[in-house]
Amino acid sequence: MITQSGHNFGIDWWALGILIYEMRIGVTPFFNKNKNLLLTKIQRAKVIFPDKQKYDLDYSDEFVDIVDKLLSKNPQNRLGSQ
Repeated sequence: MITQSGHNFGIDWWALGILIYEMRIGVTPFFNKNKNLLLTKIQRAKVIFPDKQKYDLDYSDEFVDIVDKLLSKNPQNRLGSQ
């Protein structure tokens, strides 16, 4: 959607990944106040999971795995898109 080159149902799986990340971590995975940097991070950055102890968070390896798969940059590789 960012590149305006069309999209398919894979975008819904992406949105689910964003939603569950936000629900567990409390902030969007690509947050940046600068809109241009935000869009660049969405397109290129790897998902970062905050330090559990430092931020008093509780999430599992399975959570990390599903979020990583839902937020695959390649829509054909994204969980649910096959």
